[in-house]
Amino acid sequence: MKKPQSKIMYEIVKKGTEYELFTKVVINGIQQTITNEIAKMLEQTKNPKPVVLGSFALKDVPMKNGSKSNVWIEYNANLLPNGLVDAGVHECIIFDEIPDIVLDKFNDIKTFIYEQSK
Repeated sequence: MKKPQSKIMYEIVKKGTEYELFTKVVINGIQQTITNEIAKMLEQTKNPKPVVLGSFALKDVPMKNGSKSNVWIEYNANLLPNGLVDAGVHECIIFDEIPDIVLDKFNDIKTFIYEQSK
């Protein structure tokens, strides 16, 4: 894990290495959470934009090595004209305590969502 300016430990998960860190059950759970978040957004929005961006954090996620860690997920989704959704993880960060990078990215997403709502 990297050490930023403070002593908070975090690691940005490289694309394609998810199965080295998480079990298939955990990855399926993350994908289901993304699906639930998008469904919730679609219920609350009358005219959704074709691109959806969001994030969430999970606490005490079991890792393949037997430890537990906090995980922040940034996801994006394309709402297709036929009603289907093409969604996936854009970025995944494992952390002990919330690092500044997660707070910064969360604020970026909030800004994006606000701008899209205009």
